[in-house]
Amino acid sequence: MREKQKIKKDEGCRIKSSAVQGEQNIPDSRIFFKKRDRLLLGDDFLKKTALIAVIGIMLSACSKPVVENTSALEAITAVCEKAGFDTDGMRSLSDIDAAEECGINPNDIEEGYIVVSPEKGSPDKIILAKGRDIRSTENIEKSLSNLLINLSATYRDDPDKSKKIEKHLFKTRDKMTLLAVCDDPEELEEVFNSFS
Repeated sequence: MREKQKIKKDEGCRIKSSAVQGEQNIPDSRIFFKKRDRLLLGDDFLKKTALIAVIGIMLSACSKPVVENTSALEAITAVCEKAGFDTDGMRSLSDIDAAEECGINPNDIEEGYIVVSPEKGSPDKIILAKGRDIRSTENIEKSLSNLLINLSATYRDDPDKSKKIEKHLFKTRDKMTLLAVCDDPEELEEVFNSFS
């Protein structure tokens, strides 16, 4: 029996079919689009889809989840330890006097702490405040920014302290805001990022 190649046309697509044996058509599983689009459907399409799905799963598995209920106390303790600050003089920003010293409204703070250098006349301080919501966090940022401007004005005549204030760390992640004025604030950023 002679085998013939049969090609069917169906709504803009060409379907290759296998050899015709008698009256039976045994279609090939590959479908080609006309013109320049030579996208393979069928087995190759499933392979491509599976590959994309696997890559998506790997990317989502490798991303670091954000911890929502991070304690500001744990974070400032770790930051102070890295900076070499003694946490014995740590004060809570829920205390009205401590909050006013930073210019922060105590109603904006969910949790927050300030650690000031015991050295008299030193601008060194670490302040970490967790806002109640986004608006509170923005208010905390503004307050700490004003505090930083006031510190710069206070120590503008002392070049060493002024330089230390210029290389401060001021960072907000989620609802936590950190202001660190110390010798090596760059080292504290990694510790802060691990908690927020």
